[in-house]
Amino acid sequence: MSKHLDRDLLALRDNVLDLGQKVAEMIEKAFLMIQNYDRILVREIYETEARINDMEVDIEEECLKILALHQPVAENLRFLIVVLKVNNDLERMGDQVVNVAERIEFIADKERVVADLRLTVMADMCARMVNQAIMALTQRDVEKAREIVLMDDELD
Repeated sequence: MSKHLDRDLLALRDNVLDLGQKVAEMIEKAFLMIQNYDRILVREIYETEARINDMEVDIEEECLKILALHQPVAENLRFLIVVLKVNNDLERMGDQVVNVAERIEFIADKERVVADLRLTVMADMCARMVNQAIMALTQRDVEKAREIVLMDDELD
């Protein structure tokens, strides 16, 4: 493997890590937003989502550039394919948090209903799963990925 391909794959890995961390932070903010009906957090969510959209496009372009310039095979090709799919999924997760923010904005002035939905546990677990999934991907750690699958069953 050439040092140029190594460099490009490391940069891509770092960018995917950044994207995953931003999405995990959005999930945590969404929980706080739900708890407090916080309109400041709603605005932060909108701003972060715009950045996530830009990052998603940049990562996709990086993947396509690496494919075109280096023609990777085997493990590196599989990594790029997974990054392309994960990249899209992370962007969609950001879109879902924006949907939550829009609902919070709509109901912020309405009377609140008290319900114990264990959102604290769910939000924390979801954010941890995103962070750990990105770490498993970037470290190419199959065992960590299997642990996340079990966490998903618990979250469901």
